[in-house]
Parts: sequence; C-alpha cells; structure tokens
Amino acid sequence: TRVIRPHLGDTVFEAGAGLGNMTGRLMGKKLRYVAGERDDLYLHAARNRFLRTPSVEVTELDHEKPSDYSAWKNQFDTALCLNLLEAAEDPSAVLRDVASTGNVGLAGGAGATQGTAPGGFTDLFGRMLADELGLDLMLNEHHQTAYGLMPAPNLIAAALARSTKQAKICILGRALPLVNNPVMIAEEFAMLDHMSGGRLEMGVGKGISPIETAYFGVNAERRHEVFAEALQVVLRGLSGGRLNFEGEFYHFKDVPMELEPLQKPHPPIWTGVATLPGAEQAGKAGYHF
Repeated sequence: TRVIRPHLGDTVFEAGAGLGNMTGRLMGKKLRYVAGERDDLYLHAARNRFLRTPSVEVTELDHEKPSDYSAWKNQFDTALCLNLLEAAEDPSAVLRDVASTGNVGLAGGAGATQGTAPGGFTDLFGRMLADELGLDLMLNEHHQTAYGLMPAPNLIAAALARSTKQAKICILGRALPLVNNPVMIAEEFAMLDHMSGGRLEMGVGKGISPIETAYFGVNAERRHEVFAEALQVVLRGLSGGRLNFEGEFYHFKDVPMELEPLQKPHPPIWTGVATLPGAEQAGKAGYHF
C-alpha cells in the first residue's frame, strides 16, 4: 500500500476489489472510492464491510466486459487493478477499459502468461503500466499458492528492464530463506541493476508464511535467522572484492565477486515487516519497508 498510495488521487476506481482488503487499506479519506467486483460472494462480503462507509461504493463489475465500464468513464482521478490481469483472456483490453475511467495509476501482480498479447505479459505490463503512465513497478515472490503466481521475480524484472526505459523496478522481495546460495542472488541483483541502467530497487523477505517455507524444507521457526545470515551474504557480495563469510547456515571463503551493482554501494533495499520490532530494525538499518 505504501507503494500505491502516492499515485492515488481523491477519487479512485478499483476493478477486481475482491473482499475489499486493499480497498480498506487504501480508501483513507478519499472523497469517493468505487470498488468493482464480479464474484457474488465477494460482492456480498464487501458491501457488508463498507455498509457504513459513505465514501465507498461497492458495485457489480465484470472486468472483462467493456460495457460494464461505460457508466464510470472519465469520472476518477485514479483507476486501480491488483492481481487482476493474470487470469484475463485479453489483459490489454482490460487495461484499456480500466484506464477509461480516468487519469490512471495501475498496479498488478504479473505472474501467469496465458492469454497475453503478442510480446508477452511482461512486455505489455511494462509498456502500458510504466512508460506510458509514468509509474514504477513492483514484483513479488510466492510459491505453491494462488495468492501470487510469480516464483522467480528476477526473471520478470529482467524482461521489464529491457521493455521499460524510466520506471524503477522494485523486487519486493526475494524470499532469502528459500535460496540455497545467496551469492547467486547478489550476482542477479547486480546484473539487473546494470540491465536496467540503475533502476533496480531490491527487496528481501523471509517468505510470506511458515506453510510456504515448509514446502522448501525450511524450518519455519528458524527462517528469521536464516534470513539474517543470507542478507549479510547478499550485501557483502554486492560490495565486490573477495567474499568471506562464516555463519551457522552459510560458509564462503575467498569467493571473487567480479560483478558489482551500478548503484553504489548497492540499490535501495526494501523488506517486509509485520511487527513493530521488525519495523524498528528495518528503519535502523536504513531499509524501506
């Protein structure tokens, strides 16, 4: 939400609002917030949720029917769609329809590639959301869950680095406890920073849940410790020279780090936090969160 909020105006149109989780986080003191959804159960739940919120209107909207947008054209400062394009048969058409509702700030979780326009989903996502609309891009990582369909965000970032010219590309973030060798992550971040011309913002995380990490054989109770060590390795690796590290989980001796990032000492760092101590720790380290 912190990434999205700066792009929102006083009036917002959200397509694919679902249960209204993002609506509740973003509505703030907006003058008008229209949340559209086509699933009957989600519609019912969202309407009950915002029953006593005058500024929020929950409406039935099939995001793949152009006629459903006709009543909302050119009425809003900002149009928004999140995790909506992956399953669309024609994502470019959905983007055009959502954009018709006003001055647009769009965000989505790009993962699936089925039903994409020629050139691929990442090319479409980059061209339409970033360079044409003047926005930055954020990618995340998830595994074995429909919550997100992007197991390798660095691959998508590489494609976006080539299909965009101005947008910052934020990977938020690589789940470090799931990685066998964090040195490879340092190398990939450095390469992406050069490919994008210094537009990379690197994000790191622990994995969204113990369930997700369990599929990789990672002890959920120790993922915080694994994460802390892996992040040290990544940061030392990005500094160049010879990497030496002796920890409980990772061991490296005299590893030559020939590839350094374009931004010095490294690209801006983002990390996910869920507790006040975690936020304090990230803030003291100078990370965005």
